[in-house]
Amino acid sequence: MELRFGEYGGQYVSEVLMPSLKELEKAYKEYKDDPEFKEELDYYLKKYAGRETPDWSKIESILNDMVGVLHEELGWFNKEELNNTPRRVMNFYKEWYECSKWEDVRLFENGDGEFGCDKVYDQLIVLRDISISSMCSHHMLPFVGKCHIVYLPGDKVVGVSKLARIVKKFASKPQIQEQLTNEISEFILNEMSCKFVLVIIEAQHMCMKIRGVKESESKMVTSAIRWNNRLISDDKIEGLKQEALKLIYR
Repeated sequence: MELRFGEYGGQYVSEVLMPSLKELEKAYKEYKDDPEFKEELDYYLKKYAGRETPDWSKIESILNDMVGVLHEELGWFNKEELNNTPRRVMNFYKEWYECSKWEDVRLFENGDGEFGCDKVYDQLIVLRDISISSMCSHHMLPFVGKCHIVYLPGDKVVGVSKLARIVKKFASKPQIQEQLTNEISEFILNEMSCKFVLVIIEAQHMCMKIRGVKESESKMVTSAIRWNNRLISDDKIEGLKQEALKLIYR
C-alpha cells in the first residue's frame, strides 16, 4: 500500500492517522468550551499533530511589551497606538492562523468543489494572476505578487475558486517564497490526484524594497513542477512544461 501523507496542524502525518485526527478536530470544536475535555483534546492534538490552541493573550502581551520598548527607545508611537496597536497586530496573526488551519484546506471533503469527470479531459487547465500576499520569515516583512497554476487533471477537476483558496491557505504564514511554491504544488498534486502541475509565483519583497539594498522594481520568480509518474510518462513532461509556460505568458 502506498503511504501518503497530508498536512495537519502544520506537520505532515500519515493518512492512516488522518481519520482519527479529523475526529479529534471535530470533537474539539464541539467541546472546546468544556475546560476539562478541551485540555484532554489539546493533549492528543499536540501529541499526534503538533497542534495546540494558541494563547492569544500571551501573544498580545508580548506584542505590547515590544511596542512599548520600541516607543521608549525610538519614540515611534502615540498614545492611541501604544494602547491599540498590539491588539490590532494580534488580530492579524489570529486571522492568518484561522486561514491556515487544516479544516480550511480540506477543500474536497464530501465532494465540496470537486467534480468527477464523465470523460477524459486531456488538456491543461490554467488559472493565471491569482493575487498572493505572504510574509518573509527572515525579516517578517510582506511579499506580494501573483501566482499562476497549471494542471492536467486525472479523474476529477475542481471549481476554479478552490485553486485561489489553496493559494490563500498556504500564503497565510511567515515563510520563504520557495517553500510556498513547493507546498502549493505538492498539495494540488496529492489532493486533486492530477497528472501534472506547474506553479509559478512572481512577487516583490518588502525586505528588498524598503530596507537593505532598497531595490524597488525587481521581482522574485519561483516555480515548482510536480507529476504523477504512474499516470503520465516522464518523456511527456518537457512538452507539458513548455505548453504551460506559453499559456501563462502568452
